[in-house]
Amino acid sequence: MLENPIEFEFITKGLVFKAPLPDAIAKSSLDEQYVEMSGYHASEHVIIEGSSMITGGASQDLGGISLGSTGLIFIYDGSVGGNGASRALYEKFDKAIARALDILSGCPCISESGCPRCTFSYRCGNNNEYLHKSSAKEILNRIVSGQQMQIGDATIIDKPLV
Repeated sequence: MLENPIEFEFITKGLVFKAPLPDAIAKSSLDEQYVEMSGYHASEHVIIEGSSMITGGASQDLGGISLGSTGLIFIYDGSVGGNGASRALYEKFDKAIARALDILSGCPCISESGCPRCTFSYRCGNNNEYLHKSSAKEILNRIVSGQQMQIGDATIIDKPLV
């Protein structure tokens, strides 16, 4: 183990969106917070990993992070200065969400803690912990059905997010 963690910072480009709360799955769970947070994390993974056929790039062109129970999911270009992958994802976001939902729906697993076929990412900084498939399916279904979310006060945003 290292005394100090290895950190790497770089300026890049990306997008952020606020995912809807997976109400139905969370309320029927013994641990609502786990189901919510792990659903956002799984959604982030499957959107990134499934995006390559939509954006024309490779999944390693993108990185991401989901911020706990806020519902905020950041997806960013995985190279210094940006590489255009997040812009391509932004422009085809509806198709990427539909593709991610297809991936989850097509996998026969019933895992609440991750699956190598549908929710794992080989680049996950959290060791593929906390990946609730059913919660992610509900989140993505809510997005596909048109549920809209707002990130904070929209009047203070002075620059595009991508």
